[in-house]
Amino acid sequence: MQHKFSIRMKAGVAGLVAMAIVFAMGAGSPATAQTQTQQPAQQPISSETFGAWQLRCGQLPGATEESCILSQDLIDQNSQRPLMQVAIGHFGQQRQPGTIITLPLGIRLPPGIEVKVDGVTVGNLAFRQCSPPPVNGCQATLILDKGILDLFKAGNTGTARFQDTLGQTIEIPFSLSGFTAGYNKVR
Repeated sequence: MQHKFSIRMKAGVAGLVAMAIVFAMGAGSPATAQTQTQQPAQQPISSETFGAWQLRCGQLPGATEESCILSQDLIDQNSQRPLMQVAIGHFGQQRQPGTIITLPLGIRLPPGIEVKVDGVTVGNLAFRQCSPPPVNGCQATLILDKGILDLFKAGNTGTARFQDTLGQTIEIPFSLSGFTAGYNKVR
């Protein structure tokens, strides 16, 4: 049995977006970013909307340049609870493109997340960490090579598939509307 949710996209869930910005700007890699989440940005965060995506830019203490992250927050319209955040940024010293997918606590971890774009599987991700607030969720990362980026840019709909604690499959779609224009401004 698959769960169906009434989903709406929201411009920002403060804790998740702030966490994603920290990952994109200051982290050596998505896996090691957790220790840097306590540092607030020195400068105000600017934002711009591209279709279903929100671009947020800011600068962390000690950083010489502003960095940006592109994210989409999906909210259950019935409960108003966050269902998922997809955040795209550049990680590490080589500034490699990657995504961090955050799902709420209370999901089954071993199967991980299957990510698809227009029905094509682009990754089967293991959860890297689960954290209390402000993240309040479990995160998995995917490095975006040229082939995956091209699918995201040309695609219409992405899907994250995972299981709840009872082993029931949950699929959450996310829009790729505006992805290319927003991604072109990620730095």
